[in-house]
Amino acid sequence: MQLVFGLGDPVLDIVARVDHSLLERLGMEPGGCVPVSAEEMGRLLALPEVHGGMKRVPGGSAANVLKGLASLAPASLSVAFVGMVGQDEAGWEYRQSITAHGVRPLLLESGTGAATAACLCLVTPDGQRTMRTALCAALELSSPQQLPRELAPPPPTDGGAGAGAGASGQPPIALLHCEGYCLYRVAMAAAAMRAARARGARVSLDLASFEVVANCWTQLGSLLQERLVDIIFCNEQEAAALCQAAGVQLPPAAGGEQVVAAAHAYLLERGVGTIAISRGSKGCSAKSADGSTATAAACRVAVVDTVGAGDYFTSGVLLGLLSGASLQASAACGCTAGTAAVRTAGAELGPEALQQLRAAVAAILAADKAAALEAQGAAVPAVPLAVH
Repeated sequence: MQLVFGLGDPVLDIVARVDHSLLERLGMEPGGCVPVSAEEMGRLLALPEVHGGMKRVPGGSAANVLKGLASLAPASLSVAFVGMVGQDEAGWEYRQSITAHGVRPLLLESGTGAATAACLCLVTPDGQRTMRTALCAALELSSPQQLPRELAPPPPTDGGAGAGAGASGQPPIALLHCEGYCLYRVAMAAAAMRAARARGARVSLDLASFEVVANCWTQLGSLLQERLVDIIFCNEQEAAALCQAAGVQLPPAAGGEQVVAAAHAYLLERGVGTIAISRGSKGCSAKSADGSTATAAACRVAVVDTVGAGDYFTSGVLLGLLSGASLQASAACGCTAGTAAVRTAGAELGPEALQQLRAAVAAILAADKAAALEAQGAAVPAVPLAVH
């Protein structure tokens, strides 16, 4: 049994289709994600362009990644999500939803009366999403002392038990996945990362948005300096923001390829083992410290919206890495999952789309395993990876 934990903000996604003119009138940069107050969220939800066609879907970046992973992975993978919700109907709805998706809810409840976090996703006709988030109760998970025992720091030892179950007596963890919004509460996130590492886990981090990279550069730098992050996910915009914040020298009018290469190099130099950069219609580019490189193309499909696409991309890549697949196969799983997400409204796939994605990902992993066995001169098994 592999244990995977996620840490992030349990957010109720509110999806609304709007015209570009609304973003211009509100002064919003397309594709961004900015925190707002509960009062500002109420004002936005009351806008006629928004209020008329809202769809509510329990989400949040890390939770979406875990829901995708749980829906695609073999039954031998156990997935749990840590966050804080309000003592309200939305919090109850959230708990029920992720449980139905195969994710164990390790959800704390606010004791101040704060509401469960909400994210307004404004989707324009080109499928781009622009987000405004009122974190409310989620902000109250801010101290290492609040973390549940599964991610609590292990007790001190006399003999130095090392990684794995160690002195805590708890089973090892395969992975802790953190969303970039955790950088706003970096002490809590770093404590969880250290605790997971003490139980044998790799740590992955999704940079979330170019605003997060710019606003939390000092916090991200501290995690990189301590070498707490093994796997980083970002898109091309976030890679550019990282290069700018880090002062990486790029040629004037550098193109996407140069930005991606520079981001890869910068992160590898700081101890990150694997970096996967999604590039929208250009697919993705990935690189690992062992010298492996991978590119995968995105399928040409009609884009309904991009809500959840990056999270499904991350789910697919993580599934490949946890399955022991090559970096190339893992990248292909990510692009396949991301492509499925852009064909669906919101951050959840319907039953038919999910079944098709499971089959596609299973085929990628089976082919990769067969190729690896063939390279070793072993017999190729006839049964592909089973998914539920």
